[in-house]
Amino acid sequence: DHERLTYRFQGRDYRLTDVHGNVVHDILTRAHG
Repeated sequence: DHERLTYRFQGRDYRLTDVHGNVVHDILTRAHG
């Protein structure tokens, strides 16, 4: 399912929608940027 993405954060699996996934990715990018 491309609409459901699983992210591993601190050893935990988080299932986020594509929209939320992009938001999280953007936040992580800024935090590490």
